[in-house]
Amino acid sequence: MATPDYSKLSTAELIKKIKLVKILFGVFIGMMLLLIGVSLYMVLIEKKSLTNLVVGIALLATLPMNIKNIKALEAELRLRKS
Repeated sequence: MATPDYSKLSTAELIKKIKLVKILFGVFIGMMLLLIGVSLYMVLIEKKSLTNLVVGIALLATLPMNIKNIKALEAELRLRKS
């Protein structure tokens, strides 16, 4: 996947994008924790299949990619402020 060129964004757009990405990242983490929690409950208490738990754990692999994106945005903002 190609890295977007953040240098073309204005500073105001960059700040807005950073806020949006951080909010969406928090929502994503919350949803993954909820999915894993409900899946664990279903596996341990109701003796259902592990399918949802496996999907939740597999989706956690996207976290490093999101963190890298946030760091790239913040690095571009730091370059502009210095």
